[in-house]
Amino acid sequence: MAVFGVLHFMPASGAGGNFWGFLAMFLLLFLTTGIGNGSTFRMIPVIFLTERQREAAGADPAQVRRDAAKESAAVLASARRWRPMAPSSCRRATAPRLH
Repeated sequence: MAVFGVLHFMPASGAGGNFWGFLAMFLLLFLTTGIGNGSTFRMIPVIFLTERQREAAGADPAQVRRDAAKESAAVLASARRWRPMAPSSCRRATAPRLH
């Protein structure tokens, strides 16, 4: 829906666009894609735990949870590895910890 809002506020057919409408729709687009991405990453461990529990009927529940945690961690780590890396100038420096 936000994509159509972005397109609606762009200049077209000789008519000027609306910058504030475009900006609002673009911010909404980024917000909704971020929420969707976060929801997906939160579902991954639940999905792997459910699969492991189905496959391991009668097995040790603690071992099933460990296996699901390892598998979901591997998937999340590979997803993190393949995302585009930010340039070094955009990375936030870590502040020293005060004790």
